[in-house]
Amino acid sequence: MYDISSGKFDFNSKEKTKIISTFKVIFGAYPAGEAFRFRKNNKFSGAFSPNLFDIIAVGIYLNISYCKKLPPERIRDLILSIHEQQDAIKLTGAGSNARSKMIGRVEFGKKWFSKG
Repeated sequence: MYDISSGKFDFNSKEKTKIISTFKVIFGAYPAGEAFRFRKNNKFSGAFSPNLFDIIAVGIYLNISYCKKLPPERIRDLILSIHEQQDAIKLTGAGSNARSKMIGRVEFGKKWFSKG
C-alpha cells in the first residue's frame, strides 16, 4: 500500500494477473467472503476485517505461485486455522492500526501461506 501511494508500484498486467489469481484462490476456498471475517462460536460472523485482509490476501499474494497449486480445501484449512494462532490474534486486537502490527500481519501472512 505504501509503494502504491508513493508512486513506486507499477500496476502492470503481471501484477493485475497476480491480484486476480489471489482472489480466485480465496474465492475457491470461501466463495461467500467468510475469509475476511472473524470466527466466534465456531462460525464466521461480523463485518469485513481489514486485519484479516492484511494477513490472508497479502499472504496469499506474496505466495501466489505456491498457493495456486493447493486445493481449495487446504487454503480453507489454512485460513480457518489462523483464528487459532496466538501470533495472529495478537496482531489483530487492540492497537491493530499501529504500523508495527500492520507489518507484523503482512509478515505473518507471508510466512503462514508459504508452508501450505
